[in-house]
Amino acid sequence: MSTSEDSAKTGKVTSAGMYFHGFPVYRLDQTMNFISATKDPDTSFFKELDGFQPYELTELKAGTHVFAVYGDNFFKSANYTIEALCVAPFSEEKDNLRNIEAQILSKRTEISKFEAEYIEVKAMLTESPTHPLLTAVALDTKSVSH
Repeated sequence: MSTSEDSAKTGKVTSAGMYFHGFPVYRLDQTMNFISATKDPDTSFFKELDGFQPYELTELKAGTHVFAVYGDNFFKSANYTIEALCVAPFSEEKDNLRNIEAQILSKRTEISKFEAEYIEVKAMLTESPTHPLLTAVALDTKSVSH
């Protein structure tokens, strides 16, 4: 199993999901970024994709499987439906998902490399308020505002 959803009420029914993809999938954990955002907005920007992590995979092998369903009301029995879909007919969607995840991982690497450059330039600019780059930007802004 690569992903699961806790049960949640959707309209008149409660649903949950278990997904056996047969290939690694990723999730974006926003809690990591929220913590860094409170400390430093610059760091938060560069760490935005650090929460993009692979789910742990549990393989579902061929054979008989038992799924337990329980209700949360002792006074009435639970009504339930179990649906199972095979991922094989969704090969195009699977390929699309894997391509998008690869692009996100690539962007995460690019952002990480850019972060080092950004920190270096930011340090130079804050150390020297008369840095030529700052002066050039200030002059350019003045010419634009007139």
